[in-house]
Amino acid sequence: MTKPTDNQEINQMLSVILESLKEKKAQDLVSIDFKSLNLSLCDYFVIAHATSTTQVHAMAHHIQDQMKEQLGIRPAFVEGMENAEWIILDYLDIVIHLFLEDSRKFYDLESLWADAALEHHYD
Repeated sequence: MTKPTDNQEINQMLSVILESLKEKKAQDLVSIDFKSLNLSLCDYFVIAHATSTTQVHAMAHHIQDQMKEQLGIRPAFVEGMENAEWIILDYLDIVIHLFLEDSRKFYDLESLWADAALEHHYD
């Protein structure tokens, strides 16, 4: 997978990811925008949680399926599928963090990146 070069493609990716998570009933869905911080880390983190490992797995698989089907993109890296307490899907410009609820509270990624713009995505 090559890194997207324009904002339109990144926005399309973000849209597919957010919609996929909403379809699988992700809880407390947020995105963190790193563009204004001029970090080379990535453009966005997307963070959500679920109440069971089954749902965390379902969210991860649905994102991968939709990104491949709609945009022809596969993640560059996937970690955490074994125990599904914290799954990371790395699409280079967008890194997705899917947690079990207790793990999300423990790691509290949102507070680690308090300088970045955080947006809540609710229906």
